[in-house]
Amino acid sequence: MGEMTLAFIEEQYKELDKLNDKENPAVLTRNISTGELFVRKALPIGFAPVIQQLQKLSSNYLPKIEIMIPSGKYLIVYEEYINGKNLADLVKKYPTFDPSEVTRLMLMLANALTELHANAIIHRDIKPSNIMISNDGILKLIDFDASRVYEVGKNQDTVNLGTIGYAAPEQYGFSQTDVRSDIYSIGVLMLELLLGKNTLPNQENITSLEKIAVRAASFDPDKRYQTIEEFRTAVKNDSLGPTFVSELSDFASFDIPMEEPPEVFLPWYRHIPGFRTGRTWKMIVAVLGYIFLLVGLFSEPVEGVKMTHTENFFSNFFLIVPAFVIFTNLCGVWKKLPLLKSTSFIIRAVGIPIYIFICILFSAIFNTLIS
Repeated sequence: MGEMTLAFIEEQYKELDKLNDKENPAVLTRNISTGELFVRKALPIGFAPVIQQLQKLSSNYLPKIEIMIPSGKYLIVYEEYINGKNLADLVKKYPTFDPSEVTRLMLMLANALTELHANAIIHRDIKPSNIMISNDGILKLIDFDASRVYEVGKNQDTVNLGTIGYAAPEQYGFSQTDVRSDIYSIGVLMLELLLGKNTLPNQENITSLEKIAVRAASFDPDKRYQTIEEFRTAVKNDSLGPTFVSELSDFASFDIPMEEPPEVFLPWYRHIPGFRTGRTWKMIVAVLGYIFLLVGLFSEPVEGVKMTHTENFFSNFFLIVPAFVIFTNLCGVWKKLPLLKSTSFIIRAVGIPIYIFICILFSAIFNTLIS
């Protein structure tokens, strides 16, 4: 059932490009029906608890998880594609950031982590390459390949992951990581943005914002900010005025040309159900199906039924056309309908016959009214 479901889902997406060189690379895809861009990832099946939690969240600072489905030892995930700039690229271009920009970035990052920590998710790999700045200036925390769900009473992580230099010391020891591990990574990131990579503040001229970063990056977890809310409050209170403490106004201080999403121009017929994937056998079946539908629309009234040709046409129309739209997801109609907009294949499979039955019911009502 799982492989059948995955095959059905993958038919709805067209692969555009590989986004990295990993063994199981992230792939940029386009939803054939809606034109929306998504990133397809194959994660170890052990990440299912984290992805399930993420799928429930709705945050401006996290990518939306569209679909997740197990496939053997992997979990196939389709998540929102963030169109913008990677913070790692910005760091290369701007070795140090203005403190006001760091303040705004940290407030946005704190907002993202507030959502995660409230759902017992620890990111564990906060670094520039895992942060995007979208074209509308919003920070997005991405890449949850090292994340885990915090378990009360557990003494040690099953797998120690993270990036050297950004990962908290306890991620390489024998204690369980918690929310303070993410706070450590934020502190290291803050210092890098303020001072440059591998640079420590001058203790004689240390700024209040640098002090916040140093405390966040304390080796001892007990000396760090204990919650992301505590960290966020410290950053907000340190800001110089109302301009910098807004819930992230635009990210306008950098004059950064943002990249447009890759465009894929398809012939007009490739938007027709049956032709969208470009597979020959499907197009042949589609042509035969359309011929059958046309014959059905213009068929003669059933013998013994008192109905004009026009009335018969509209009777067939109210049955065939809505059912066709529902069954083929024409113009992405599934995203607007209860049951069908679910990411669960089972719920969709139940929803389709329900809507087809509704179409039959309306056609029967129409026949009753004109008879």
